[in-house]
Amino acid sequence: LNPADPFDAALAKAPVKPLRFEVLPRATPDSEDWKDARGHVRDALLVLSKLLNGRPPSEFDAPRTTVEVLDDLGHAIAARDRTVALACLRELEATADLDHANLAFLRLRVFAGLEEWKAVLGDRDLDHVLAMRRPLSVTQVIQQAVYTRWFAPYDAAGKEEDLLAAVAALPAVFRPLFSGAPTASRAQAVVEFLIAVEDDAGDDTLNRILDEAGAIEPGLPAHLRNVFHLHREQTPQPTAPSEPPTPLDQLSAPSESPLERATGMMARGELQAAIELALTLEPSLHAAYLLLTCARDLQSPQQAALALEYISAHHLHNLIDGASARLRDDLAWLEQLTQDGPCLDWRTWLDALDGGNGGAALAAGPEITDAWTPLSSDALTTWLHDASDEALGKLGESGGQFMAAHRDIFTEDGAAELSERVLAGLALSGKNS
Repeated sequence: LNPADPFDAALAKAPVKPLRFEVLPRATPDSEDWKDARGHVRDALLVLSKLLNGRPPSEFDAPRTTVEVLDDLGHAIAARDRTVALACLRELEATADLDHANLAFLRLRVFAGLEEWKAVLGDRDLDHVLAMRRPLSVTQVIQQAVYTRWFAPYDAAGKEEDLLAAVAALPAVFRPLFSGAPTASRAQAVVEFLIAVEDDAGDDTLNRILDEAGAIEPGLPAHLRNVFHLHREQTPQPTAPSEPPTPLDQLSAPSESPLERATGMMARGELQAAIELALTLEPSLHAAYLLLTCARDLQSPQQAALALEYISAHHLHNLIDGASARLRDDLAWLEQLTQDGPCLDWRTWLDALDGGNGGAALAAGPEITDAWTPLSSDALTTWLHDASDEALGKLGESGGQFMAAHRDIFTEDGAAELSERVLAGLALSGKNS
């Protein structure tokens, strides 16, 4: 600073000492070069100001892609950070190219990840979701919420009578929660069995759920059988009235046809049994409708393959194309489900991070990854310890859904080293959120 300059002298008294930049050469009585120098600097500063003011938004300010927001959403679920998770949801609602139904599905999945079951049951679009065709994973989220709200206390205490009373009092809007799909958790088995019992489902359906329950927990089938026997005891059995003699002209009337039986099975939610029966029917549009509808609701690649094989063997494609948009959509969906390619799972996803063939796995959204079985703690530990820096960086950049799916492993005792490896991946990545 120039102590002789009053302006500089005042600045010199400031708590933080400033620096003074001067355009050279300095002003002298015998030269005009200093004027030209200041003019050039002033013009350059004006151009720089215009460039800065007119620059495009930075990556911190520009709208993020849907993939980036979904990744952050996965990290928020893994950390059970409700504030960030809801902020990501609001961002997706404002900017993402998702329709109303998919946003509702995503919101329910987020509430499930945060274990906010009251929020699931109180969601503004729940009635619409229950009334529409929805992914199986969304049905299972609502099943878990219903189990927690109405059945869990009685189920844990082994109170079969109270369970029966609870399912009898269950609002009718939740009856469509019976999916007919294989059950994989206690909550799913209990909800599906109770609804099936209350709706007087067939023995085939009840026995299937009991068999699946045995694989989930050893004592669960006996518990559910007790509920069934109580229901039978409490339900008055109709007495068969004496039937008048059958008129001669009705003696040869046909009984229920296989097509009618298969349709009834589908209506009762016995989807797998309906598919097995429909595969034996004479080829027709109605048989194709049964197979396509049941296979899509089950979302099972095996059942989808059986339905497609029947349709192809009996040359029903043209019949379906000329029928309805819904049947064409179901057919395309099943073909996509069974298309040739690697079996997608979290192992495939990690292999793709290492540079292997797995683009489809990396591109999979939450509606697909929700159905993937999480890796074991040993498998995850081995991969993280052996992963290259490049693979770790990719994990840090796009591993949100992976973290959400494996939250229990990262939060168990002794998992600090695993978390440090994930932090290393975030440090190596280009992630800025």
